[in-house]
Amino acid sequence: MQRFTTFLRYCAALVLALGMTSALALANGRIVGKATDDDGNAPLGGVSIKIKVAGKVLGAFTGKDGSYEIRNVPAGTYEVTAAYIGFKSQTKKVTVDEGADAKVDFKMQLDLLLLEEAVVIGYGTKTRKDLTGSIASIDAKEIKDAPLPSFEQMLQGRAAGVQVIASNGLPGSPVTVRVRGTGSITASSDPLYIIDGVPMTTGSFGTNFRTATETNALADLNPNDIESMEILKDADAAAIYGARGANGVVLITTKRGQAGTTKFNINIMSGFNQVSNRPALYDGPGWLKLWNEGATNDSIVARKEGRSYTRPNLPYNIYDPTSGRAKRAGQIDPANTNWLDQVLQVGRMNQVEVNASGGTEKTRFYAGATYRTETGYQKKTDGERISGRLNVDHNATDDFTIGFNTNVTRFTTNRGPVAWSGGMGSAQSNSLPIFPIFTTAGEYFQPTAGVNPVVQIDNFNFTQVNTRLLANGYGELRFNGLGIPGLALRLEAGIDKADIAESFFQNAIVRSDGQAYGEKRNVSVINWNTNTTLNYQTKFGSEHSLTALVGMSVNRSDELDVTAGGRDFPNPYFTNPQAAAVKTGNSFETAYSFIGYFARLDYKFMDKYLVKVSVRRDASSRFGSDTRFGTFPAVGLGWLLTEEEFLKNNETLSLLKLRASYGLSGNAEIPNFERFGTYYAGANYNGQAGIGPARLPNTTLGWEQAAMLDVGLDFAFWQGRLSGTMAFYTKNSTNLLLNLSIPSSTGFGSILQNVGSINNTGFEVSLSSKNLVGEFEWSTDLNMAFNRNVVLNNAGLPPDAVGGPGETRLLPGYPIGTFFINRFAYVQKSDGMVSVQRRSSDNQTAFDPNKPNNQSNVSGRWIDTMVTVRGGSALYYNLNGKLTDVYDTKDRVALGQPYPTVVGGMTNIFRYKGFDLTVLVNFSVGNSLYDDAAKRQVGAVSFRWNQRVNETEMRWKKDGDDASVPRLSLTENRDINIDRWLYDGSFVRVRQITLGYRLPQSLLESIGLTNVRIYATASNPFTFTKYPGWDPEVQRDQYGAQGANLGASVTYLTPPQAQGFTFGLNVGF
Repeated sequence: MQRFTTFLRYCAALVLALGMTSALALANGRIVGKATDDDGNAPLGGVSIKIKVAGKVLGAFTGKDGSYEIRNVPAGTYEVTAAYIGFKSQTKKVTVDEGADAKVDFKMQLDLLLLEEAVVIGYGTKTRKDLTGSIASIDAKEIKDAPLPSFEQMLQGRAAGVQVIASNGLPGSPVTVRVRGTGSITASSDPLYIIDGVPMTTGSFGTNFRTATETNALADLNPNDIESMEILKDADAAAIYGARGANGVVLITTKRGQAGTTKFNINIMSGFNQVSNRPALYDGPGWLKLWNEGATNDSIVARKEGRSYTRPNLPYNIYDPTSGRAKRAGQIDPANTNWLDQVLQVGRMNQVEVNASGGTEKTRFYAGATYRTETGYQKKTDGERISGRLNVDHNATDDFTIGFNTNVTRFTTNRGPVAWSGGMGSAQSNSLPIFPIFTTAGEYFQPTAGVNPVVQIDNFNFTQVNTRLLANGYGELRFNGLGIPGLALRLEAGIDKADIAESFFQNAIVRSDGQAYGEKRNVSVINWNTNTTLNYQTKFGSEHSLTALVGMSVNRSDELDVTAGGRDFPNPYFTNPQAAAVKTGNSFETAYSFIGYFARLDYKFMDKYLVKVSVRRDASSRFGSDTRFGTFPAVGLGWLLTEEEFLKNNETLSLLKLRASYGLSGNAEIPNFERFGTYYAGANYNGQAGIGPARLPNTTLGWEQAAMLDVGLDFAFWQGRLSGTMAFYTKNSTNLLLNLSIPSSTGFGSILQNVGSINNTGFEVSLSSKNLVGEFEWSTDLNMAFNRNVVLNNAGLPPDAVGGPGETRLLPGYPIGTFFINRFAYVQKSDGMVSVQRRSSDNQTAFDPNKPNNQSNVSGRWIDTMVTVRGGSALYYNLNGKLTDVYDTKDRVALGQPYPTVVGGMTNIFRYKGFDLTVLVNFSVGNSLYDDAAKRQVGAVSFRWNQRVNETEMRWKKDGDDASVPRLSLTENRDINIDRWLYDGSFVRVRQITLGYRLPQSLLESIGLTNVRIYATASNPFTFTKYPGWDPEVQRDQYGAQGANLGASVTYLTPPQAQGFTFGLNVGF
């Protein structure tokens, strides 16, 4: 009975509470209204409407018709704020009576200045007008319909001072990004990538020696998941990342949900791709004509010089119909094979993306999934990417928010041989058009000689599967309830786990030993990170604002690499190394860790004077015990001149801000164990296993350091119709790591030391113009960057001590990667006597970078003489700049400009009613390009390669010819490094043209949709350049950081960028 009485009491209390709540709800009023554009014609959905009631925030989002409703508002007077991205925030006062509706409408005005726009910075956000550093922002909405294979290409042509070069246009290929130049020699010059607070694992973890191209760990990230990217370029912005910020920092923010009705979006695209350019090569009869011309030239020269001459045979027992000789038994008639047609194809791309976002004021979410398949323009190159993302934010209380971001990707690529490894590399070089694909017996022609790319590709199977988990969680506690408004504690923990599985198999038919070879390789990389920050924001008085941040970051990465191989398999169906007669295997582990402590102070006085000070102290396991810690301070200053009385409310000048910064950042991207004294296995003796010393311990190995000065000016006219920024910068990179010789008594030849230095100095400008507004809109964004790179100190090392691809070297007073080659003079028109200068036999004089224009004064003997030079012969310049008929590598000098003097891009966007047109153009001007394969493809038939038609036709053919290419020869060595292979690498490329049409809103409402857009995109449709090869936008196959740093403008049979056309449909509801 007592329990029943208690139950009745609870029910009575519940009824009473419900009644009081209902009465209170009836007594409260509502705020209702509508948000439209400035003209009041077009409703705006998704506008955030908020009020504060008793310290709590009430709010709503406008629906697709622009209307909103905030319920249960107690009687009183409130400030109602409307906010929408790209529009100026508005605040209006309203009085709510008991049980009544108060109506507040908003006509939203475009915010062309975007001064209050939040910009992501290290460990926080900041309004754009309060920035003192140099930060470039990329809004993913600007390029959401571009069929980009990797997110780095979102930066291409859109951010001043950021140079992006895709190695080639094949699926999964690496991309090189440089922020304000190359700042290292042997360490990485790549920027640090941070996604939602987690440092990303970057680089190539794939086997590269079989395909002549590396892989891209960043290709796992789905570009469609990105909301925005910020590139931190100067010390003010990047020093907060301390030892890892010297090369710039790319902050990636993924999409998040907003409170309101759940929105669904489906994007479907399909397209095709092909090579963006294809130089003309000779067909079979054309190449035989070159061969015969070379033999004839050799015979004439031999007769003039009284020598005998025997005409060489064609390779691989192919009959030469131009020789005049009878066909011998067993000889094969020459074919007429177009090898490029055999290995190239039209690639295909299909992609489906589905996402949903929404939630309540307490819990918001974003969920998305993408499926993409693509085949490259070369056979046996394709990729498949499956990815899913879930981001959740939850306000557990008014002062405590938690959330997590999770992304899972599986990216599968089939990698075929390219460049020197085969495929289209062979098809344009040593696969001569006179070679057949099959013999008359139906067998592959020369399957093991490397001259038949068809058999290479047919019997080459190389698959890489990358499975990647990117996840992090956070909790943020605000101390408003404890009476400390503005104080927030944030904890973050994240993981980046990448698992790479490679499977390689090559059939016996293409192997010289006649035994099939297979390999399985698994790589696991686990990178975890924690951030702890305490942030405090306050205002005191009416003129002072202060933001303070302190924090700690811990990062560790572990890598395990295991390979099992096998040789001699029973048949092509058994490809696991376990089935092989001979088994091999190896493995290695590596790891590194960082710990950092940081602090930042931002002070603003009178809303116009800005001061920012930051410092970070880092320690890394990569460096010696004597230099493990590094300190990286920075200071930034800003002055908003348009807040001064003499410029305030100026009708023409809307914004003028002067800013400057100086600070230090570090570069720690070196191999993990360089500081250790290490040993290697395999130093066996007398049948006993043993180890041997591999490296000396190096306790003084320390950070590379960059001192950066930046002075900038931000401006806007006519309320943002024209806005932009200009910046001058200089970056001195010191303590760069170089291998220096040490006494042989140590048992080693060299040790890594912090001795080198490089300077990058430049000027950047970005302009944004709203050319036309209204029913017809036209906007233009233009950016340009001028950069000068110079090596200040190479520790006195000789030119050949530090080299890179394509005869690039490290020379003081010149850009890193300067070309160190001989100078070509001209082609002799006819037989005649020529005055030349030769070296004596004991003359070892070599290039001195300290005397580039006065080499003749160095010691050595030179002989001036007259010699007979045959028509069609090449003449050169020696070290003194004097004419010589002898090619000698001691006459090499520094030539060319490996880096462009200016890079940039321009985006034009046109909108009219439902139509939109986007045109992106980017350009690179002033650099030289060294074509390392041209020495074998232009007038070098003796090397038995196919030749490029346009250039080879400029050859000397008869006496009196004024030619740029020497006479053809089957015996003379033309495989020499001269400036004939140094081309103008400048180009202007139309990167993207997108035409779209959005269905009218009135029609969409009738079918229950919020958005339907169809579009078509052309990628790389036009390129304007003087370079006669495949593509001026190149990055030769690289192995390690040094090759990438020194090989900026070198190509060797490098595949070109892809030219593609894509059609898409976007539906939202």
